[in-house]
Amino acid sequence: ESSLEGKALRCLCDKFWPGPLTLVARAAPHVPDLLMANTGFVACRSPQHPISIALINAAQVPIAAPSANKFGHVSPTRASHVWDDLKYEDVWIVDTDEKETASICSVGVESSVAKIEMLDNMTGRITLLRQGAVCVTDIQNCLNQAGLAPSFVVEAKTKKATNETVAHVAPGQTIRHYSPDIPSFILSEAYCKESPELSPDDVDFLSKTVIIDF
Repeated sequence: ESSLEGKALRCLCDKFWPGPLTLVARAAPHVPDLLMANTGFVACRSPQHPISIALINAAQVPIAAPSANKFGHVSPTRASHVWDDLKYEDVWIVDTDEKETASICSVGVESSVAKIEMLDNMTGRITLLRQGAVCVTDIQNCLNQAGLAPSFVVEAKTKKATNETVAHVAPGQTIRHYSPDIPSFILSEAYCKESPELSPDDVDFLSKTVIIDF
């Protein structure tokens, strides 16, 4: 497309598709309201997993579908994870006959979600709504290589959360989302400073946990 918005979408698609980037843009008039959550925007992605590509090619049409997990649950990276979450639901799970390692996602987190919108005819904004493998710098570099960087502001909006009743153009923006089904705790910096020496109970507890440093 010759418009500035179209050029930006094209360069991002050429750079990151198929891959872990979901692009949110103003929907065309023929896009059903159900796919827009009444926001006027629609999210699209081109996955890179061979099974997903084969399924889309077989369908010969774009596929509109939710993630393969219940709302608020952690996203799966294996077919077995989908089974654990949805085995009591009326769903079909497409998997490969190859060894298990062949079916693992190359990126173990949800896709980055970037929303593109035009502020006027000459200026646009690209907002990273959800962090993933593609970061703000990656998007800025892509636009720069295409000569579009001067026309777009690229920013991250990943620290704000809203109520679950609010319609969103992208997932992962509610107060409670991607929640593990095992006991989870935040080990605060203040606690570590106040208690530099761990008690025997703390040592025993931490020895049985997985600690994620973010």
